[in-house]
Amino acid sequence: MEKKDFTEPVIGFFETIAAADMEKIHSAIIGWIFSENSEIFNSDDKASIIKELLVDKIKSEPYSSFNFNPLKVDVEKDNIDILLTGDKWLIVIENKVKSSQHSNQLLKYEYLTAKDDKTTNELKEKGQFSDKLTRINIDKKEPFYILLSLIEEKSNDDNNKWISLTYSKLHEILEKRFNIHPTSENKIIFNSYLNTIKNLSDVLTAFRNKHQDYKFVFIENTTDSSDIPFYSYIKKLRLETILQKAFYLQLKTKISDFLELSGYNISYNVSETRGNALIDIYFNEINIKGIRIGGYKVKPILQFQGKAVKLGLGLINEEKTRTKISIEDLKKLKQEYAQLLLNSNKFSSILKSNKQTSTEKVEEIGKKLSNPKLYNGFISYPLNETNDYWQFKPGYEEFVKEKIEEARIIFQELAS
Repeated sequence: MEKKDFTEPVIGFFETIAAADMEKIHSAIIGWIFSENSEIFNSDDKASIIKELLVDKIKSEPYSSFNFNPLKVDVEKDNIDILLTGDKWLIVIENKVKSSQHSNQLLKYEYLTAKDDKTTNELKEKGQFSDKLTRINIDKKEPFYILLSLIEEKSNDDNNKWISLTYSKLHEILEKRFNIHPTSENKIIFNSYLNTIKNLSDVLTAFRNKHQDYKFVFIENTTDSSDIPFYSYIKKLRLETILQKAFYLQLKTKISDFLELSGYNISYNVSETRGNALIDIYFNEINIKGIRIGGYKVKPILQFQGKAVKLGLGLINEEKTRTKISIEDLKKLKQEYAQLLLNSNKFSSILKSNKQTSTEKVEEIGKKLSNPKLYNGFISYPLNETNDYWQFKPGYEEFVKEKIEEARIIFQELAS
């Protein structure tokens, strides 16, 4: 990506009020833009904008003949951020400026707006949704789904229903149409909002161009950062976590060719815990035998968060039940996992090189591994602890590749 110069933007009205709850403020403004209360665009413009947003989904009949002028706009309806409704269609827009998808969140919105009974029943079973949920699409209109995010977040769903839309693309589309009607009464307000989403996009571009300059994004209380472009803007709007996520998504892209050429069957998930972003790398081809709890099976995971690198086991609910894991079963799983790790030659060698060279010290560390951390079904042990944040090292991609290869060897030993 070609670098360009940036100047520190003025924190305007929308940035100021959005600092409290960014998603809700942006959803309210976008909803207003498409509503009958806004004079920014006429009905033809609104229809053209929506068609451009849905361009990949409406190329064929019968959609090409639809009138996409919205007749109704709802914001925060049944937890749906923005719901646009036309005569034959409806659009669910899930807005993710800084937050991430919750478990089954998008699937729930598909269930609420499904057009036919067959799809409704399939989604209900898949998501284990309660009968108390009130379905929205009673007129059986054609549903469309948009996931709007700053960093081009992809839907966790595997059915390709959700359109991934960035704020940068939204800015491009709105600005192009806005210039057609420069005398709108709402020009000042709308132009201020366009500047806001442009600023967000520019911050992301600056960070991706040279994330090494933005240590304060990863490390709290970093000194000598105030002269970094957008420093004040990032701190004021609390954009650190979403920029960390942007880094991990970019990392995924950078190492994907290596993983494909190496024959890895890997999937990813970028999320966060306590304001710190992370990336989980799943080894789909490896099945750790003999460890199981009820309807759950374990899935090998390598996790990068901050400067920590962890080996983990994710608990996968195959039977899609809501049964909780008992403390006794969880303790048993931890003990089995600890024993398997200690039997791994690769894992033992890493412990020796990172901690102490003596076998006694390795065994002492092994005893401590009987109490791994559990967070949302993730049981983890440290694979490697570095003194510095690896994200800023020259050739950090090679460090990540090395850790992936180490984890793969260990997990293969556990699976044998």
